[in-house]
Amino acid sequence: MRLAFIFGVTAFVVAVVGATHASPVLAQTGKTVWDGVFSEEQAARGRELYNATCAPCHKEDLSGQPGPNLAAEAFYLRFDQDHLGRIYNSILTRMPANEQRGTLRPEQAADLVAYLLAFNKFPSGAAALPAEMPALTAIRVTRGKDAPTEAPNLSLVHIVGCLTKSGTAFVIANATAPMVTKNPEPSKDAELTAAQGRALGSETFGLVLLQVQPTAVAPHAGSKVEAKGLLIRGPQNRINLTSIQPVAATCN
Repeated sequence: MRLAFIFGVTAFVVAVVGATHASPVLAQTGKTVWDGVFSEEQAARGRELYNATCAPCHKEDLSGQPGPNLAAEAFYLRFDQDHLGRIYNSILTRMPANEQRGTLRPEQAADLVAYLLAFNKFPSGAAALPAEMPALTAIRVTRGKDAPTEAPNLSLVHIVGCLTKSGTAFVIANATAPMVTKNPEPSKDAELTAAQGRALGSETFGLVLLQVQPTAVAPHAGSKVEAKGLLIRGPQNRINLTSIQPVAATCN
């Protein structure tokens, strides 16, 4: 409900400020799941592990019950335009959903991601998928090999950059290219570690503070921050903020 409200308010802001006029859109760098990002051997290891630990909740055909469906169209509905780091982090920290939760090793979580990709008919490659968040967050899920990988207007995104103040407004400068996310809340666990390690970029985003109070933003001025919110593309790109947190004390 909260995200639906934010989306509605953001659409209203776009209409008022005219931010939907055409502007250059920078493609996100990195690979997609169509670039052969896992090996067949790794997917085979993942299949054995999946059948032993995951199939009781997700079924052998990944159709789910009681766990979510992870196959075919359901896979795209859950993960399209997201990065593999979120899938990996969810498996590593939340699976299996029983008393063994959180006991998988990083390499096992990466093997399971490889199996999900293989089952959903993404091509394999020569190298195994790494069990490292920075590498995984650079690999995006798309519906087709030639599908655009830039974050669409009005999508929920996260960025990392330097929080500064321009007059009375807050701006995130030296920001990374926006990456689509499914989670409007501050990152945690391995995703937070990845945000802390991301290099600064060259983009600038104004902040629309409709859900987050300025008093919650001001203390982080001068810090390297992670910000999430709905992307408003326009002559000046903006983000309708849903969350913000520091990932380093300074931007040096």
